[in-house]
Order: sequence, then structure tokens, then C-alpha cells
Amino acid sequence: MKKKMNKVLVVCTAAAAMTAFSGTAFGATLDLESKTAVADAKDGAGDIQEAINQISGNGNKDGWTIKIKSGTYDRFTIPADFKNITVEGEKNSVIQVMNASVADNLSDAGGINAFGSNITLKGLTIDAGNVPAEEGKFTAAVSNHNGAVGGTGFSLHVENCTIKGTDSQFADGSFYLTVRDLMLKNCKISGFKQALNSLEIIL
Repeated sequence: MKKKMNKVLVVCTAAAAMTAFSGTAFGATLDLESKTAVADAKDGAGDIQEAINQISGNGNKDGWTIKIKSGTYDRFTIPADFKNITVEGEKNSVIQVMNASVADNLSDAGGINAFGSNITLKGLTIDAGNVPAEEGKFTAAVSNHNGAVGGTGFSLHVENCTIKGTDSQFADGSFYLTVRDLMLKNCKISGFKQALNSLEIIL
């Protein structure tokens, strides 16, 4: 399996006419005019994946911001055909990704799967807990490795995030990546076997 690392920027401490619509649908509040989705656990609409699914169902998957209110949320997957997406958390917004048992060898690392082009995760606490490694599976708190479609066209920016485990045994650490463009800025990473595992990071 080829590994290649060039120039990865890491700054880290460790259309159809669209009618404006605003409302709550299936666990997320969407505004089509501003391309903003809001997940709020306190209001019973705290499903980030549902926000992503609603955006996907709308057909326009480019240029959205998903705002995460304070609260605790499950992990999520951003599909490969999404572009220019920002997932931004308020203070005390926590994503729990303690699900290595669902990981496979193809496209799910058991945590957040951030496929697509120019995906930004910002201001999130990503909690992997104490997840045991499972033989034969690649596992990580955040991944954009997708063996089904490749991944050299993916790009991921992570800013002002805390990614933590509790002696987590996620086999591939906090990140498992296949990317053309990676930026980690002002992040804190702790409690993992390794901070970053890269597969064919090509620029």
C-alpha cells in the first residue's frame, strides 16, 4: 500500500430557481436562501446527519454552513459529492464518535466521515472516548478515506477543534486521511495512539 506525503499544512497545538424556505424538518432547521442549516439538541433537532440528509435531498450540495448549537451529538458522514461545506460548533458542542464497531475496510472509520471537496470542521469538540481497536478495520475519530471512490480529490480543513480520546485505541488515531489538501489550525489532539495516519496524501 503506497504512502506518500508532500506539503501538508498543519498548524496544530499537539440551478433551478430556489424559493427561500425556513423551517424544521426531520431534525434540522434549514434556510435555503442563506444555505444555512441548524442542529440544536435542546430543541429536539440535534441530528447533524439529518441536516446533511436534508441538504442532499434539496439537490444543491455546494456552499452550505451547518451550525451546531451547544449540546451532544452523534457522529455523521458528509457525502463525497458535497462541496464547500462548513460544520461549525458553538461553545460546548460535542460530537461523540465512540463507534468503532461499525467501521469497515472501505468507507467508514467509525467516527466522523468527512468526504467531499473543501470541507471545514470548526469549533467542535470531538470525543472518541476509550474505543478498542478491532482487528482488520481502519478506525479513526475523523476520516475521509473512502476506498470505494478513492479520495485524492477530497480536501479537509479543521480549525479550533478539540479531538480527544481516553487512551483511545482507534487503530489509526484521531485522523485517517486520503486528501489533496489538509489544514489543521489551532487544534488540540490528545489521548490517541497516534495523531495522524495518512494514506496517499498527494498535492
